[in-house]
Amino acid sequence: MRLWHIALALLPISLAASCVNDSWRVHYASAQIRSAFPPGMTFDSAQLKARANYPRSIVYSPAECEYWSHHGVPAYPARGGRCIFGIKEVPGILWGDVSVSFRLMFSADGALAMRYLDPIYTFL
Repeated sequence: MRLWHIALALLPISLAASCVNDSWRVHYASAQIRSAFPPGMTFDSAQLKARANYPRSIVYSPAECEYWSHHGVPAYPARGGRCIFGIKEVPGILWGDVSVSFRLMFSADGALAMRYLDPIYTFL
């Protein structure tokens, strides 16, 4: 009977610890994306890196970027150039699936002007 009480008492602690660990994994995945795509990076370099490391990425033309800037949630300003949207899956999450979506916005001259990163949580 005592063992049952100890296990029941440890359950909230283990759940809280897994949430902290999972939050760290999302933060680390976001930091990896930021370091992979520094501001000012050329579009060609970013496209090669995205194709090689992020298979769930897509390139949009300047007109498509403008369209999605007004129809995406949240809305964001287009930068006049092409853009790359992608998803990085975060492994090891205990309570569901988590990914980090990224939007790389390039200026008309082809330099990375802005990065938008958002976690996507899917609970089991």
